[in-house]
Amino acid sequence: MATQPDQTPTAFDYLNFLQNDQERAYYELGPVWGTAPLLHEARMDPGKATHIAVEALLDHIEARGVHTQQLRAILAGCQAGSDKAITPSAALFGLSGEGLDHVLKVLAWIAGTGGITLDDFVDGGERYLRLVLRKRPKAIAWLKSDAHA
Repeated sequence: MATQPDQTPTAFDYLNFLQNDQERAYYELGPVWGTAPLLHEARMDPGKATHIAVEALLDHIEARGVHTQQLRAILAGCQAGSDKAITPSAALFGLSGEGLDHVLKVLAWIAGTGGITLDDFVDGGERYLRLVLRKRPKAIAWLKSDAHA
């Protein structure tokens, strides 16, 4: 912050500081003052922790672990604009340990952001589309192209 050594920062100095860091502004002041980062670009929690949680859930689905169908349904319902409603009690039933922790992080994130978008992933959501929505490579290419718009 741009203050003299003997001056304490003012609220104006703080707002200028936050204006240059949209992620911090979003976390500290909410969506009116800042923009939620894309998950793969998040530098701090809770965005960074949510990105790790989503990737861990995708890894679990890819490995076809216990509760794969349940996790697939949860992540499908977390997509921005999804018409699949998530009922937390049903979604969390039977989950425990790390899986439950990851799901709770994702649910907390979507409560504030409105959902996960394909842009939240480094690969543009290809892995998400393949594992969660079970899209084939040709369908993924079409969805990512401008032809379907």
